[in-house]
Amino acid sequence: MCTSSAATTFGLHREEAVARLTNREMSPMLTEMDIVRMFVFELVSARRDRVRVFHRLVPCEPCVGYQGFGAPVAPFTKLVCRTVLRSFDAFGRPVTVRHRVRVITPEEYDHAVQMEPESCPLALTGDLRNGRQLLADAATDAFQTVADLRNSVEGRHMLDNLAARAEMILLGKGGGAAAPGAALPSTSPQQIQKGFG
Repeated sequence: MCTSSAATTFGLHREEAVARLTNREMSPMLTEMDIVRMFVFELVSARRDRVRVFHRLVPCEPCVGYQGFGAPVAPFTKLVCRTVLRSFDAFGRPVTVRHRVRVITPEEYDHAVQMEPESCPLALTGDLRNGRQLLADAATDAFQTVADLRNSVEGRHMLDNLAARAEMILLGKGGGAAAPGAALPSTSPQQIQKGFG
């Protein structure tokens, strides 16, 4: 089910959003690196009945939010707070999963990183950019792939940091999930741009 307010978040009418989702024509609205970061987060939160997640949505395919050959339309890149509500049967299997999405400001995102770092998958896994930087870098990030990152020293450093953070989170080393300010360094996309030229 897709509500009208959720569809509006993606710049679509409800009927079009439902049709695109049903036909698998809609982008996941995450960059490739954000997908990896969200996957790590989902692995550790999948058994919780209520989860708040602060992240960004970026149109990364031509079907949503694009004009011409490339740049995402700025109004469709958003920071959001997504609340996930799950119910489970007697065997612990998920019965229903509902997502409520609310667009937030960069300041709200920054506050969440400070106050609820465990609810911010990007920061939790090493992307320490603030909300304004995440929005400003969305067009560049949308075209960044894991394969591209592997081809540069800076990109491999970024992937190594992500892998180390994911290991800390998934294995619970150091008393649970790694805090955004943990000892592992972070590499921003701006620092690796020279590796793509």
